[in-house]
Amino acid sequence: MPLCDTQWQLGMQKAGVASGSNSASSVLALQLTVNEMKNQLDNAKRDVAVARSRLKQLTGVDITRVSGDFPVITRLPASQSALIDAIKQHPEIIQAAREADAAKAKSAQSAVAAIPDVGVEVYYGKRADGLEDMGGVMLTVDLPLFKSQRQDKDYAADLSRTYEANDQLTLLTRAHQAALDALIAQYQAAKSIYDRQANEVIPLQRSRLKLLEALLNNLRY
Repeated sequence: MPLCDTQWQLGMQKAGVASGSNSASSVLALQLTVNEMKNQLDNAKRDVAVARSRLKQLTGVDITRVSGDFPVITRLPASQSALIDAIKQHPEIIQAAREADAAKAKSAQSAVAAIPDVGVEVYYGKRADGLEDMGGVMLTVDLPLFKSQRQDKDYAADLSRTYEANDQLTLLTRAHQAALDALIAQYQAAKSIYDRQANEVIPLQRSRLKLLEALLNNLRY
């Protein structure tokens, strides 16, 4: 019920007490209702002030009034699946994905550098007359006898950083998913309250107001 209607009803209740048709307790109960509605009004003003301060922080402009059309509140701005897919476009997710790709590329380079070097040499030698020519093939392999002096440690470190970057990307994606799920749940709860107010509470309050107006007219005459 609007605050003005409640205050108007409070005046009727006081008049009813004076005439003996209402009890004093009903006036006190209605007065408590008025005070509670005033508290809610103060809370709403506080929320508006906080929202204005947040907008000024984001835009640098002191916004004092609403401009443009109000957004549609009867549905989500997009389907739930589309909102989930849009998480990939969040700046934090994009940055984490780039870091994971860079770490993966670095570990791939380290993996190549850690492979032992294999060399092949082919030689041919022409000898003097009467002697057979000579030829041969020589293979060389870099044996990992001293791993501490090779690139194995670098590869292990880069691989560890790759795992860490992938884990960070996964955790960050899950955090944004959880935040989105919480926002959707809050929206659905708020929409249920809005629908109930619009379809049930407000029509009942209008009917009640008509009855009170009829009662007031009877008291006048």
